[in-house]
Amino acid sequence: MKKTTILLLTICVLVMTAGTGMAAEVDFSGEYYIEGIYNSNPNLAKTDLATYYRQMRLRVQTDFKVTEDLKLTTRFDALEKVWNTDDSAFTNSEDAENIDFDRAYMTIISKVGMFMLGRQEGVTWGTTWADDEDDTDRFKWVLPLDAAGGKLIFALIAEKTTENDKTRQDDNLTNDITSGKDNDKYYFGTIYKRERYDTGLLLGLYDFNRVPDPGQRNAINQFSDAGYTANVAGLTAYGAVLQGYVAAVIADGGTPGANTLAYLAANPEIATLGTPTTAGSPMNTLITRGGVGEAHVYLLSPYFRGKFDKLGVQAELDYVFGKVEYSDDGYAVPDHDVKAFSYFMEGTYDVGPLVFQAGWAHRSGDGNEADTDEKGMGYFSPGLDWEKMLILSSDYHGLNTTMAGIGNHVGDGFITFSRPLLDGFRMPYIGADYSVRDDITIGLLAAMSTADDTVTGWDDDQGVEVDLKFTWQLMDNLEYQATFAYLSAGDYWKQGNAAADLDDLYCVFSRLTMTF
Repeated sequence: MKKTTILLLTICVLVMTAGTGMAAEVDFSGEYYIEGIYNSNPNLAKTDLATYYRQMRLRVQTDFKVTEDLKLTTRFDALEKVWNTDDSAFTNSEDAENIDFDRAYMTIISKVGMFMLGRQEGVTWGTTWADDEDDTDRFKWVLPLDAAGGKLIFALIAEKTTENDKTRQDDNLTNDITSGKDNDKYYFGTIYKRERYDTGLLLGLYDFNRVPDPGQRNAINQFSDAGYTANVAGLTAYGAVLQGYVAAVIADGGTPGANTLAYLAANPEIATLGTPTTAGSPMNTLITRGGVGEAHVYLLSPYFRGKFDKLGVQAELDYVFGKVEYSDDGYAVPDHDVKAFSYFMEGTYDVGPLVFQAGWAHRSGDGNEADTDEKGMGYFSPGLDWEKMLILSSDYHGLNTTMAGIGNHVGDGFITFSRPLLDGFRMPYIGADYSVRDDITIGLLAAMSTADDTVTGWDDDQGVEVDLKFTWQLMDNLEYQATFAYLSAGDYWKQGNAAADLDDLYCVFSRLTMTF
């Protein structure tokens, strides 16, 4: 904290005393919000206790305009915490510093286009559907052109998701298997904009050399839950527990016998992880194909968004396809085929102060990690930014990882495992917003959600959610929002236990935001 404070003071002094060599203009923008969250029963159980807390965040973005063609942008978050705690409200891990710089990039405008280099906004495209805004390290080139009465925009992006060579160097590893095995994303996008609409097409390549498939991620999570540490680096040995078990089986001549039984007796937690011969069990997964694979996945994403008098239309499709291979690590198992998609279509219609909306959202699911098909789109694109329904598709309240013990549609984000995230959903929704006056709007939205695919024995009915929203623009730069959301929980949340006694859930969310 001391170092960060000194750095900020130094920047302020330099800005105030700058000469001709310093930035000609400095612009500040950002927001500060305080929000409250009430969850009646996060586990959907009648015996559950409610949770209620407040949290806050200050976000400041600074633009240093050096010349007309050169700009440096930085952004930091401060006090991103639950009130009266020292821990981060959003990562649930210890946060020793109050200020966290999360973006710094330069913008260069040239005759051949605009270049944005550094840590900047990423994982956003088209509509908010399938977006997961994040801080990404990337090179971005943008070229806008006038075309047919509109604007035609081309973009190329190279993004570093995981750097393994630097880690190998820091650990003094000279022949580590991760050498040169980085994870990268590459995009080519084109957008055409007119006054009444915009449309675009994004092509992407996920060149991931060290990444777990959903089954591997689930196995690693279960090993961790059992108290063991799995080696996520991708080597053939995954924790001492696996090594010990394999050694015991070998000592028994390849068939579990006295040595194996003795090992299991000494390590009772391992019984929850299945056996090497049970397809899809955590132990079978890690022994037969390790903890990571090599994925080459392609993305295709067209979108359209327009407003034609009183009618508004928007739609987006995200489709990924490719393969996950395991042979580089010495595993002789079949490749996994990736074929997953998500899309939504929405229409709005204005009738005086009323705006009606109706839509359909569908994300492909995969309830079976034991096969060789990867069809769960949520694993590759959770779509956190859409947030259509507060309980089912948001993370404001923490229910994304805790609801019924398994979370909601968005889970914990990209390349994480949770059942609703992998199972996908089909969700029609309908609602309306009413402008009571220029500064006050109320809205009502209802949706019915069904899992796209489920584990054998699970019901697919996720229930019906109804959200009542209130927005009040108190001043030009001060807004109050409140949402009351109610979920009539379906039998999906029983998780295959027909005797489970579910209770419905309601959530109250409120936020006061000041922008500057």
